[in-house]
Amino acid sequence: MGAAARGGQPPAFCCSLLPDDLELLWRDAQHQGTPARQRAAQALIALGAGAGLDGRWCTRVAAADIIRRDGIVFVRVGEPTARQVPVLARWEGVVCDLAASAGDEFLVGGHSLAKNRASNLAMKFKVGHGHPALSAARLRSTWLAHHLVVRTRLPELMRAAGLSGVTVLSDLLADVPVLKDEQAAAMLRGGR
Repeated sequence: MGAAARGGQPPAFCCSLLPDDLELLWRDAQHQGTPARQRAAQALIALGAGAGLDGRWCTRVAAADIIRRDGIVFVRVGEPTARQVPVLARWEGVVCDLAASAGDEFLVGGHSLAKNRASNLAMKFKVGHGHPALSAARLRSTWLAHHLVVRTRLPELMRAAGLSGVTVLSDLLADVPVLKDEQAAAMLRGGR
């Protein structure tokens, strides 16, 4: 259950986007005022919702950081927690297209290493009436919640997310549907 289903707009850092809200953001990204802003918005969304990158990482991904291996697209992420993150299948094409057209710039465009670049780009993002605001942190939460819903194992999810503890995941539990008692019992006894 996302923010809209809970009847309010909780802080962006603690809740994921509903699928319809993510689709609205993606449509808004196609209608930004300039090609550079369209590119930046598309990259923020694809890297956030597709690979769980927030403002620390999403604005520093270059074309060389997109790797295809064994039919899977990975994003190589730098410090503070270096790793390679598999991109969700839905976003692989977008990420590869952005990488193919990035040249020597970052996928979001430009060469800036400014610390607040993601939030500065998001502030310039124009949204339709009633649409959610663009937030790299909320896109990352959407990616994390997706993995909790599809039951990605915690050790692998934490490694891909660059997490050292599970505290941030506890904030997303409200976004994960509760299983029926029979399903939960079967899972807890070792079945599926």
